[in-house]
Order: sequence, then C-alpha cells, then structure tokens
Amino acid sequence: MKHVRPIGELLRKRAISLIEGVLYLVVALAIIVGGIVFFQQANFNRQVNSVAGMMTSVSSYLLAQTKEVSNTSADSEFVTGDATTYAIRSGAIQSDMVDRAQGAPDTEVIRMPWGGIVTLQEAAARHNGRRMPVIAMRMNDLPTGACMRLGHKNANGTSMIGGRVFALGVEENNIHDDNLDWVSGDLRYIARAGEDTDMAALAEACKGGKRDLIAFYDVSGVPDDLPAVYDVSDPDGDGESPNNNPDSDSNTGGDEGGSDGGGDGSGDGSGGDGDSSGGGTGGDGDAFCPPSNWSWNAARSEYTVPGIQLFHKDSRHGNTVVSLNDPGTTTKLRVPAVSTSDLFEFSRSRGSRTYWNFVRHIERGDLVPPGDNC
Repeated sequence: MKHVRPIGELLRKRAISLIEGVLYLVVALAIIVGGIVFFQQANFNRQVNSVAGMMTSVSSYLLAQTKEVSNTSADSEFVTGDATTYAIRSGAIQSDMVDRAQGAPDTEVIRMPWGGIVTLQEAAARHNGRRMPVIAMRMNDLPTGACMRLGHKNANGTSMIGGRVFALGVEENNIHDDNLDWVSGDLRYIARAGEDTDMAALAEACKGGKRDLIAFYDVSGVPDDLPAVYDVSDPDGDGESPNNNPDSDSNTGGDEGGSDGGGDGSGDGSGGDGDSSGGGTGGDGDAFCPPSNWSWNAARSEYTVPGIQLFHKDSRHGNTVVSLNDPGTTTKLRVPAVSTSDLFEFSRSRGSRTYWNFVRHIERGDLVPPGDNC
C-alpha cells in the first residue's frame, strides 16, 4: 500500500535542510576568514621579527666596527657618516632587504617589508666635553603595529632592535618616499638614557598613520646629549608639552630676523632684503648659480651647504626653529632633490640649543648643477 506524505511535511523538511546548509556555509566562511586573519597576523609577526633580527645584527656589527676605528666611513668611497652603505657592502644586511632607492637607482638602500627604508649613520656626541661616536638609525614609514613593537626600550638600553640604545623615539614625517637625506619630522615621543619606554605614550605616538622610528646606539658610553644629526625642534623634552613633544616647532614670536642674506631681519623672522638662496633652477634658460657658501661635488651630484634640512611645513617658513645641532652643521643636498624640505641657517646659540632661520624651500626634483658661467 502506498503512503502519501502531506506536502507541508515535505516543505518543512526542505526548510530545515536549507537552514542547515546556510549554517554550514557560515561556519565555513568563518573558518576561512579566521585562517586569513591568522595568516596575515603570522606574516606580520614574521616581518617584525625579521626586521628586529636584522637591526640587532647590523647594530652589533657597526658598534664593534666603530670601536675599532674612529669613523665607519674611512674608505674614500663612502660618504662621511654614511653607515648604511658600509653595512650593505660589508654583507651585514640580508640580501632580501637590499634594494635600489626610488629616484636614485644607483643607490642601494635597506628596504623593510612595509616599503620604508632604514638609514644608518655615524654621528657625533659629547660626554664630559669629549667627542665620541654614536650610531644613529632611522626606520621610515613604519605601520602602527611595527612602530609599537620595535619602538620599545628598557632603561638599560635593551630593545628589539639591539642593545646599547640610549635614545629611542617616534617622529611624524610627511615624507613617504625614500628619505635618503635624514630629513627629520615632528617629535611625538622619545625615551632617553636611563628611561623605560612609556607604553601608553608610545601607543599614542604611533597611532594615526605611518611613523618614523629613530634610535641612537652608544659606542663607548652614554653621551651627555643627543647627537647633532638629530635636528628636530626642542628635542630635549623640558616639559613644554606632554610626552616630551613640543607644542610648536617654530618661534612664532620672530625675535630674530631670517638669514636670507642682506640687511637686518624684521621682527617676524622674514629676513633681510638680500636672498642668499641663489638663482632659480633655470627658468627661460637661466643657469642656476648657487650661493657662494654652497660647495658642489660633481662626482656625487650633491651640494654641501651650511645649515640643517627639515621636512617641509608651511608654518616653518619665515620662522626660527630650535635644534641641538652644532652651529657649523652642514647638509648634503642631492641633485635632483629626492624630497620636499626646508633649509635653515644658523642664527644664534643659547646654552646647548641652537636657533636656525628659514632660508630656502626645496621641492622634490628641484636643484640642478651650477651653470658654466657661475
């Protein structure tokens, strides 16, 4: 005898099967998404650990080499103070992190997995009046997670990027191309010698976008202050604002005129009548004639100029910035310029601080060799 099932019963069973299918699909998607997230996190952890291992290795190598010689760039083929080239050519950097610079294919750089580069320099600092070498390091364009993990140090100088770190800080820098010229940005936080990193302050400094990490390694003892290469405004954290980050990087009071060259500066820091920045970059066929205090190196295609170079910020134009640079500090300007920046010349000293007046804005791609008639 044939049994006939009601249509409603059949429909109810189909509905249950459909719900189960949807649930299976949701579970499968959750597993797939979870696997992707886990893979991404694992890959990011691997990248961070790879960079940390590279920095620990290369910093130890450079510290050992610098102890043996007074200058890591003693060989004539290296630019003075350039420890990046030394580290790469000596084989201290793993091959998968060596790349060519953007806009300068003849220049080798240390490229991190997130696209930014690592710049290493030998810098000068003083301890009890004696000049001593230190190693300066800049990691450009770190994502927030890497900034927080690599930006921590202990009071004794240990960190994920090596030992003997006497200062480790975070900058906000608008340069997202290869920062070959060590153009500094706004200091957001720094932990100095004898200080543990404040994790809350570090998190606040790292959030909101890509950041630059800067570190200084002592070679033969902790110096009294930061080296001259560290040319951000008010870097010695005297309590003018939270987290050792100055409220303003310019002297809006304009107590001294700019150093544009001629005449007395006006009170707004706009400078005198003359213009020591030289001619333009060659409009209508005019040759570029640099100022007389600029030195041209044709072999390296760069000018050596007096003063400091900071990343461009409109509020700095016509104003004075504060630094720890020596009054005789010089800057190397590549031709053509690889980044947009502002140039400042020495104005005066006050204690350990030096004051610098704005003299020239440089756009990326600007600057050409001096003309034949200059």
